[in-house]
Amino acid sequence: MIQKIQPTVFYKGLHFGECLRFRGNALWLSDMQGFNVLKFTTEAQATSVLRLQHEPSGLGWLPGGDLLVVSMPDAKVLRWNGHQTDVYADLGPLSRSPCNDMLVDKEGRCYVGNFGFDYHAGESFDAGVLMLIDANGVPSIIAENLLFPNGMAEYPDGKTLLVAESGNNVDPPIGQGAKLTAFDKLSDGTLMNRRTWSTVPDACLPDGICLDVDGGVWIASPTTKQCLRVKEGGEITHIVEHEQIPVSCALGGRTLYTATCDVPDPEFCRNNPIGCITVNPAPSPGITDPGI
Repeated sequence: MIQKIQPTVFYKGLHFGECLRFRGNALWLSDMQGFNVLKFTTEAQATSVLRLQHEPSGLGWLPGGDLLVVSMPDAKVLRWNGHQTDVYADLGPLSRSPCNDMLVDKEGRCYVGNFGFDYHAGESFDAGVLMLIDANGVPSIIAENLLFPNGMAEYPDGKTLLVAESGNNVDPPIGQGAKLTAFDKLSDGTLMNRRTWSTVPDACLPDGICLDVDGGVWIASPTTKQCLRVKEGGEITHIVEHEQIPVSCALGGRTLYTATCDVPDPEFCRNNPIGCITVNPAPSPGITDPGI
């Protein structure tokens, strides 16, 4: 039987929160339309860590502790060492569309997806790619023909990478082709054995994801206003119902954090900081996030 969970509001005042991460007993996120990377204590005290000229997206940390941030429209990954920011990798030659989420593994390798097309400019749907930035900062394309690659997660042993494909959300039905895709990760960071880890309900559009220690994946689904916990193969075990639109989620201890927005329109969000972070007790004791 599916367990239904009701969240509570942890924080209100985001423009558009994305790419939640839990690290060092703190919650981090990109306030995309606020052009800001924020850090929250577990008591919901917010600190601005880094302001950008463009929308920030995926977050991750190098082994030495430097923060990496995806700058979306100019397809760059920026590095912040606590004092200054520089360009860690320029993905422009590999990506003709805005870059999106990112996962940084324990070896410092970065996996970055892109839209495949300019959604907000009204371009027709086109498949995206997954790019690898190796430990030396050299980027390459390692997977193609992904249907809007979005959130990512990695197994604790570092041997399996999961990618949320949001699907062709332009043509009906919403989320056509949406699924969670798995890859085997080789020792050099390259990927093989692409396969479907789980399909999702027809109305679901998987955006941000996180993996719990019991092997379940939590999916933020904007189209259904839910966070779903899915097991490999597709069984849904838990559903969190939201009033706003959930776009990203992360586990910290036994707490599931979810970023939500009222209207997913960039101009509206820039002018109306009413997005929230919600929390609720999760059934799993923690998260297998390589950033921790």
